[in-house]
Amino acid sequence: MSSKSGTLSGGTQKLLACCGIMDPLIYTVVLAALGFLQPGYNHVTQSMSELNDKPANPRAAMEGEML
Repeated sequence: MSSKSGTLSGGTQKLLACCGIMDPLIYTVVLAALGFLQPGYNHVTQSMSELNDKPANPRAAMEGEML
């Protein structure tokens, strides 16, 4: 994974760059999907923290996406 100089190899750098690009996209898609699945939730007027306030909250799915 590391060369003798302590820098990452080209393949590792590309992988990490792809992960850095994809993570915000995946996060946004998951948040939107969970919001649409939650009855009465409005993406415009409510914060994402309010998704956890509902009785049937998608907390496990939100925490799973964070990993």
